[in-house]
Amino acid sequence: MRKVRRLAVVLAVLCSFHVDAARASFHLVMVEEVFPGFASAPNAQYVELQAYAPDQNLVAGQSITVFDATGGFAGQFAFSTVVPNGADQATLLIATPQAQTLFGIVPDAVMDPVISPAGGKVCYSGSGDCVAWGAYSGSPVGVGNPFRPTELPLGKSAQRRLDRGTPGILDPADDTDDSATDFVLAPPTPQNNSGTTRTTPGYGSTPPPSGTISFGSIAVGGTLPANLQITETGGQTLTVSSPHLGGANPGDFSVQTAFPVSLPNGSPPKAVQLSCTPQALGTRTATLNLTTNDAALATVTYTLTCTGTSGPPPLSFFKVVPCRAADTRTGQPVAAGTDRTFTITGACGVPTGAKAVSLNVTVTQPTAAGNVRLFPAGQPVPAVSMVNYSTSQTRANNAVVGLSDVGRLTVHVEPSGATHVIVDVNGYFE
Repeated sequence: MRKVRRLAVVLAVLCSFHVDAARASFHLVMVEEVFPGFASAPNAQYVELQAYAPDQNLVAGQSITVFDATGGFAGQFAFSTVVPNGADQATLLIATPQAQTLFGIVPDAVMDPVISPAGGKVCYSGSGDCVAWGAYSGSPVGVGNPFRPTELPLGKSAQRRLDRGTPGILDPADDTDDSATDFVLAPPTPQNNSGTTRTTPGYGSTPPPSGTISFGSIAVGGTLPANLQITETGGQTLTVSSPHLGGANPGDFSVQTAFPVSLPNGSPPKAVQLSCTPQALGTRTATLNLTTNDAALATVTYTLTCTGTSGPPPLSFFKVVPCRAADTRTGQPVAAGTDRTFTITGACGVPTGAKAVSLNVTVTQPTAAGNVRLFPAGQPVPAVSMVNYSTSQTRANNAVVGLSDVGRLTVHVEPSGATHVIVDVNGYFE
């Protein structure tokens, strides 16, 4: 009898050990991420599982099952062998060959591209854990309300929240059996059992893709600059190439920056220099298309716009009989560092509508070496002189000088002493 009891105890211990070992081999695993592909690569799909205890790597023969929006069977994909990494929080990746190529990652099992962005469900056989999304209308057991009831958008993944238990750690508290509660929308970040994580290049810009770049207004034939700022938002080098101008007036716009443009991960934004030279009056528009290696934004388009305006009408030149418009010898010389302003229009045949005059300016009797500068009254003193002279020297020069709105010009002397100034007008522009 004692031997029978001992045998029963041994069998109970062995059975208990067998159950614990079984549960420790592949059961404590959840569906962590579901990715339906990119618009430009819809077959690049994957499902990622994650363990929330150690020693959950004996997954040979275990599988994921994919269902369509009605709950109908879409496909089942199994692990052919155990995986080497049995650490707590280790991941297991089931991916299509297209995802393997696009992300440059080796999956732990291979699947077909049967995930429908419109709606569906994925379940893991080892634990029975499931997630549903979009317009899924099958059994709600284990999934509750679907995540994103409209759809799981291409380019984004359904990713399990890890903030209900220990933040950042997968544990049982992160599973409420309600997909709408348990998952969030996130960029795809597949990770296989060896711990390799991959992302894709991300394209960002100011203005955002499909936005408008406005150059402003300028006279027809003038040129306005503008910038498009490009940012790498993913985790790999972003390459932007093949700029193409199209639309209504592509000839009015140009791309100044050389392409292709590469932005390594973490690099500062890159400014793409653009310009507009309107060839006619009114609004001028074009489109700018760029090609990127961001699978979610393989092509981006912007609207370019600027406005051509009328420039000032050309001025005509009118001769007048040479006439002395100003002569300081009738009074005090112009001292260095001071201004002397003269009204030119209304005398010497120069009408009040004149915009500039053709003249001869003479300096005489200077008390020190210096220079004289003429400019429209009310404007800053120009950096360039019209006449340079030495002490007691008389010198002259021809010039065209603009007038202020009321027909006045200013004489300025630098840098020391004083000199008389004579202004003789021989024509005007109107």
